[in-house]
Amino acid sequence: MLFTSSVTAIIFAAISSVVAAPVDAVKECPVYKLVVFPDPFEAVALPGYYLDSANGVAILSNTRPVVTATYSSSGPLGLWGAGPTKDGCPGYSYLNTHPTAADSYSTLTWDAVSLTKWNATLGYNLTKLSAPTSSNFLACKRPTASSKLGSYVLLLETAVAIPLDNASITSADGDVLSRSLCTPTKIRVVPTTSV
Repeated sequence: MLFTSSVTAIIFAAISSVVAAPVDAVKECPVYKLVVFPDPFEAVALPGYYLDSANGVAILSNTRPVVTATYSSSGPLGLWGAGPTKDGCPGYSYLNTHPTAADSYSTLTWDAVSLTKWNATLGYNLTKLSAPTSSNFLACKRPTASSKLGSYVLLLETAVAIPLDNASITSADGDVLSRSLCTPTKIRVVPTTSV
């Protein structure tokens, strides 16, 4: 009988400690009803390729994704679900430029906070506003050995052209990209209708 009461006491002690342990509150996120459109950002030099995201890095996708986007002629460019958000809930991530040490191109990422303003006027080329302004992009093929998503990584050229002696450049997610496999392009903002 002593063994049974000892086991019972141990079980009650274990249950008490589990019940007394604090329970992490489940984060509640708002529920949204989204209006979706075919992606309006098409690469001019690569027809049929559209601005997209692969783990928060700006890429060109060879399928036209259906997206929820926010953009204007002088403000942030946001894409729903493209990367991290401020509160961790589903929401917009914003396209930002990150100058590189070479200072001739910037990597592009989708971030929780908008740091870059864009002119994204329908019928015109996507243009980074603040100095140095630019609408010149590079679509660079990923190395064949890369397992990362997106066949093309998108970079923004700055006012100074990338020197031709730079044989390689690095993407925001660490791929070393061959300069000879980069295609200069503009990104056209094409009109679309909701799906």
